[in-house]
Amino acid sequence: MKKNLLAVAALTIALAAGPALAAPADRSESPRQIKHKYSETRDNSGNRHFARLARDLELSSKQQSQIRELKAAHRQEVKPLYRNLGEERREMRQLVQAEAFDESAARAIAARQAETRAGLLVEQARIGHQIRAVLTPEQQLLADQKRNRDQRERRPRAPQ
Repeated sequence: MKKNLLAVAALTIALAAGPALAAPADRSESPRQIKHKYSETRDNSGNRHFARLARDLELSSKQQSQIRELKAAHRQEVKPLYRNLGEERREMRQLVQAEAFDESAARAIAARQAETRAGLLVEQARIGHQIRAVLTPEQQLLADQKRNRDQRERRPRAPQ
């Protein structure tokens, strides 16, 4: 009986101490970098989304290449906006961590963030409009129906 109790106690201690004795994790990469490090490409989910869209709307190869070109140009146009947004987030984080709070600086950063986000929304609307122009009227109708169905499925239900 004592041998069993000692064995269970030793096993419990070993299991509890295992994570504490393990080698420290490499913190040089952010969780986002680690996530993408193991996927085939960073925009893998975007590729799957595009493939599903092309299949659902029965896009021709010409339409697919046109849309890919539009999306590539769009990525180049929004890259500086995303860079600005990251810089503004860092500035706000530094402001939060500062000894004294500077409300006027916080408001200035927030205003720049709002302007950057507005620019991103405008660019998203622009690319959506350009992609829609590539579609036939039937494909536009299908895309609208799919978007409406997807929005209904994602919409939270009101508690009853």
